[in-house]
Order: sequence, then C-alpha cells, then structure tokens
Amino acid sequence: MHIINLYSDRTSKFVSALDTADLGTLLLSGGCCSMNAFTITDFADEEGAVSSLGQGYHMTGFDLSSAKVAGLIVAGTERTLDRPEVVSIYNRLNEEIASCLGGGLLYRGLYENDKAGDGIRVVAVFNGMSLPSSKLDEMFKEMERGVAKMEAKDRRVQGFNFSLGNRKSMGGPGMDRLRKLRTEEDDRQ
Repeated sequence: MHIINLYSDRTSKFVSALDTADLGTLLLSGGCCSMNAFTITDFADEEGAVSSLGQGYHMTGFDLSSAKVAGLIVAGTERTLDRPEVVSIYNRLNEEIASCLGGGLLYRGLYENDKAGDGIRVVAVFNGMSLPSSKLDEMFKEMERGVAKMEAKDRRVQGFNFSLGNRKSMGGPGMDRLRKLRTEEDDRQ
C-alpha cells in the first residue's frame, strides 16, 4: 500500500496517473480488499506476466468480479517503459483487470522509477469485494472451535472444589495477625 501511496502523489508523463483522489476512492470503496505486487523481467512472456496478476494475493477465494474498484500501478525506468513489449504487457494487464471487474472502476498509472532496474514493478489492488463464502465458513468453524474450548474450560472450573478447610487450623504468623485483627474488629462492634 505504501508504494501506491507514493506513486499516487506523482505525475506521470506516460499516461493519466492514479492520483490521490483516485487512491481515496480506491481505499474507501468498502468491502474486502486484496492486493498483489510482483516484478516482471521477462517481457517476451506476456502470458506469464498476465498470469502473475492472478497469483500472490494476500487472501484467496475472492471473486474479483465482485470488486467495485481496482487500481493498477506499473513502474519502471523510462528506457524500460518505452519498450513496445512493456507497453503491450501494460495494456494486457489493464484489459485483464477490466474483464475481472465486471463493470467496476479501474484506476491506473504508469510511472517512471529510475531505481526499478531492468524489470517493471506491478501493483494491483481490488477493493469493494464481498467476503468469500469459503472464508465465512472457515471463520464460523474457528468460532465454533473456540466456543467449544471455552465451554470445556468452564466445565472444568465448575468441577473444582475450592475449600479452605478449617480456618483455625491454618497457621503461620500472617494468619495469627489476621485472626487478631478480626477479633479486635468483632469486639468493637
């Protein structure tokens, strides 16, 4: 997310940039958010670059077509970004995200970064998605396991018999002092 924040504050000489207003819309769209960041160095493998878009998300099981909004940032050196095969990959990534969205908004930016080396850095964000039913099922099962553990502990605690025994038989100087204070308090009443 830090990378997106940094680039959203920059201008781009290549295409209309994902600016701070777009970033606000991207982040505040509600629902679930998932993000993927990867580097492409083999520009001849356009299909491999596009398949990387579908891998590496922090959470799995999301239906990307349920996203309300997506963001795509591609960064590289000026020399790298001017290469026709990189432009082709950028266009394919845009097409792929747009086809996944099912009508949601796509914000994108192509940014120069002199420190990018020979590859391009790609960051994709999908937001506003519904929570996958598989994740809900997993959460409910985890909650059921937690409740079962708490109930088992509760049954164990209820089975304990806390008995201090005969108070007079408990000894030690601390107990003697406590008995004396208690007797003095009883005498005052």
